[in-house]
Amino acid sequence: MRTPPCQSTAAARRSTREWFSVSLDERERLIRDLGEKNIMMLWNHGVLTAGKTVPEAFIYLYFFTRACEIQGRAGNGPHHLPDQAAIDTTREQGQMLGGAAKLAWPGLVRLADTHHPGFRE
Repeated sequence: MRTPPCQSTAAARRSTREWFSVSLDERERLIRDLGEKNIMMLWNHGVLTAGKTVPEAFIYLYFFTRACEIQGRAGNGPHHLPDQAAIDTTREQGQMLGGAAKLAWPGLVRLADTHHPGFRE
């Protein structure tokens, strides 16, 4: 099994679905495809995140996007994978990522109020 290069990929799934639908049937398929993960790449559509709250789903999206940006900047190598202990520790820390929403969300809302005063309308 290939070792995931970052905690976000360890928490993500990939879907080959090539369409977007608002039908209830499609919702059930997406839920099944997502499984126990919080992040899923939709083929040709982008990222789907799920959380217990909107702030939690946003935090998953933010950190997954940042991880992708960092890996994109790293280029084609050479890549050095961490040892298994570091991978396990990172995976455990990633499982607590949703909890960061409680700390980050109020500040993000204040930023939006400051820079985009009408965003609530």
